[in-house]
Amino acid sequence: MILSKEVKAMTEHEDLMANIGNNIARMRKKREVSQKDLAKAAGVSQTHLSSVENGKNILGVEILINICKVLKCSLDECVFGKQRKESVRFEPVKDAPADTKMPQRSTKYSAGYDFYAPCDIVIPAHGVSGLISMNVKAIMPGNMYMQAIIRSGLSMKHNIMLEASGVVDADYANNLDNDGNIGIKLRNDGDTEYIIKKGERCMQGVFLKYYTTDNDVADGIRGGGYGSTGR
Repeated sequence: MILSKEVKAMTEHEDLMANIGNNIARMRKKREVSQKDLAKAAGVSQTHLSSVENGKNILGVEILINICKVLKCSLDECVFGKQRKESVRFEPVKDAPADTKMPQRSTKYSAGYDFYAPCDIVIPAHGVSGLISMNVKAIMPGNMYMQAIIRSGLSMKHNIMLEASGVVDADYANNLDNDGNIGIKLRNDGDTEYIIKKGERCMQGVFLKYYTTDNDVADGIRGGGYGSTGR
């Protein structure tokens, strides 16, 4: 695997090993993964991983990728300590089931990413489903948000709608309450119960940029998941 130009440039600096080691240790502790378990999953000894976290050794690219998979983070986070500014993607949340499927577009020019039902979803006639956690989070720059919308086939053919408008902010990802797990409720305006089977497409997400006013003064920091910004 060829490292990016940014990573190659950083290898010229003496603090590369310390940066990577500190980032791995920080993310490991945040995700409550023991050093022993991470070393075993990555295929290295705990002694070697300890020396990496202390900035005394460095990992091969393949081992580093394994660590990223275990910690559910990007290579950028391991090396640079943060996401690239323009990164837009979906990731499984912490403790997501192994069979969690990432949203995908259906055609080359589709605007919406289809989300797949994580379980059978029962929507009673003239009723609302329970909260459906997708086990997926959306990573995006701070000047973007993801709009959750219902699939046209569900609304036009089966009278299924989103119970509430879904705006997923950039800072919702990785929050301390639910790690950015995107959740929805579905409403059935029809006369008969409707069931969406596990693995079927149940909604879409569209990434959009937004603008702020010239006199905007918002400086708050998100502290959690749903309703965390107060009334």
